[in-house]
Amino acid sequence: MSNLILDAATKLAAEVTQKDPSLNNNACLMALPTISYPTGKKTLSESETLVAGQKITGEALNKADLDWFPQDKLAPFNTIRKAAKNCLVRSAVEVGGLYIVSVQCLPQVMERLLEFQAEWDGHVAELTREYDNWLNAHINQGANTDLKHVIRKSALTRNEFLSGFRFTINPAMKVETLFAEQTNSFAAEVALSLWDEVAAMAEDVHKKVILACRESKLSQRGLSAVKKLRDKLVNLSFVHDGVDKIVERFDEVMTTMPKTGPVENVEFYRVAHMVLQFTSPTRLRDEADGKNAIEQYEDPHLAVADDDDVNPQVQVSTASSTAQTTAQDDTQFTDVDSQWSDNVVSINTHQDVVVDPGTAQVELDWAAF
Repeated sequence: MSNLILDAATKLAAEVTQKDPSLNNNACLMALPTISYPTGKKTLSESETLVAGQKITGEALNKADLDWFPQDKLAPFNTIRKAAKNCLVRSAVEVGGLYIVSVQCLPQVMERLLEFQAEWDGHVAELTREYDNWLNAHINQGANTDLKHVIRKSALTRNEFLSGFRFTINPAMKVETLFAEQTNSFAAEVALSLWDEVAAMAEDVHKKVILACRESKLSQRGLSAVKKLRDKLVNLSFVHDGVDKIVERFDEVMTTMPKTGPVENVEFYRVAHMVLQFTSPTRLRDEADGKNAIEQYEDPHLAVADDDDVNPQVQVSTASSTAQTTAQDDTQFTDVDSQWSDNVVSINTHQDVVVDPGTAQVELDWAAF
């Protein structure tokens, strides 16, 4: 059955043409896979934690919460659950609890979900074989000696426990409104959701990747995380005609990035500036609408070259106040987003910033962010 579904998705993707760019023709609706598994935990009553008036203790007991089944044996199921969700989220845009997926991306999405399902089933099969062994080893663990009787009393039978494991891939459905009058408004809502999701994704990249850099250096691995913004936009380019404009702005920056080694100096600030602008859904929307809302980073080399009266060293202290730049949509941009104006630099930091126009490098203590 799984192969038939994958073959059907592949055939559908091959049949889609650009003659009909509508949402109905280029997308489908999917729900997240239905995934569930037992926690292997039980909250004990106060009387259950006492033996002969003494409170029992053990590694498996955290206050009143008892881990009656070893939690490390359940960790793979949580990992698969997160990975399956991310697989769909990266290739889709959420609207009303469902996900709009490009028909072109559907075969890849289905293939990955089927792989996750097979991995899930493999772990369930292993759990079926080893349930009694793992439970007994957990009970007899030295740190749980005082909890033996409580764990045995709380444990489910193997069949009861296994009945709680579920991984179901929900079917893909057509995107079609019941009332024709709502088609355009629904498409507009999907576009708004796309800007919000890409902005949230950029915010996450900014916090976890850009601000995590030391000495203003971004690794190739970090750059790959930035490129996922582009993947999201390309996968959902059918949502709005202007998505291609945003991708073009992205590519203009990416073409200047080194293919190997760290991204540093001007290139680092260029990519940081772009990611920070992508955190604004309004900027993304306006760029898609042709308003040129995404600004290019100004190379400080050029700013210095145009000013014959520039001081060799310019020091800007922001110890008493935090400088912020304001976007066209009144969104406050801070942190590594720098506004260069001749010989003045404003960066959100509580450190002194020294700019050497000869090298156009900014030295920051990134630990201060």
